[in-house]
Amino acid sequence: MFDGSNPPPPASLWLAGISRGATLHDPPSGRAAGRRSGTKRAPLGRLTKLFADRLRGPGGYYNAGNLLGLIVALATQFAVATQAGASRGGLDILVGYFVGSPSAVTLTVATIVFLISGEVYHRAWAAGRGAADPALNQTADVLSAIGATALTVSLMFLGQWLLALASGLLIVGGKLGSALLCDDRARLGFWPAAWVDPFRGAVLAGRLPGIAATGIDLGFRVLHWNDGSVALLVQPAVLIVCYLLWIKADLLLVMGTGTANQIEEANDARTQ
Repeated sequence: MFDGSNPPPPASLWLAGISRGATLHDPPSGRAAGRRSGTKRAPLGRLTKLFADRLRGPGGYYNAGNLLGLIVALATQFAVATQAGASRGGLDILVGYFVGSPSAVTLTVATIVFLISGEVYHRAWAAGRGAADPALNQTADVLSAIGATALTVSLMFLGQWLLALASGLLIVGGKLGSALLCDDRARLGFWPAAWVDPFRGAVLAGRLPGIAATGIDLGFRVLHWNDGSVALLVQPAVLIVCYLLWIKADLLLVMGTGTANQIEEANDARTQ
């Protein structure tokens, strides 16, 4: 986790455009058919455009992974409780998941901050011109560092010190470094311009321990899969998908950083 859809309206609503005088055997006029066809396509078109707009920058990918992981984790909690015949109610399961332990509380804090930072990233890159709004992007980096810190503490509460330190230090450090330097590699005279931004690269490297640990966990569960329960396999498998979405967002930030530096260098060349 290192760092929101309504069901379609019933078919009867799509038929509301049929004129009152028409019968089931009367073919609609071309204009009426066009209106109904447009009515059918409009909601899908709007949904497609909304989805495409959300995935135009890194924020959409970050929050796609955040929401997918949260939904699947909650669904797994309910599925496991049901299979075990537990007497806990739905509210008890929710309370336990979000605030039932120190690890749960810090994980909840991390999730909330990550969702906010994903939205700020989306707004920073909403123009879709390859370069982000510097102030919004910097704010999102700081929020991501805060979320990653909370997640690191959550892992420590669970006793996963190695994973917490390996991923936490890289991601928190990378996000804070990007925020402090505002992706301006000119401030790092020793770093070759052709190389990947060191702080964005550190965030990418910080994903590797997490995705490796999740892959090992999934493999272990498959090897010891004796009861036929799919619920225990779904969560780590989906978490790998989440990591891929977060890595996609990281790569967009890496590429965006390079584009922003190229634009700045071109502007400097014109003024000389």
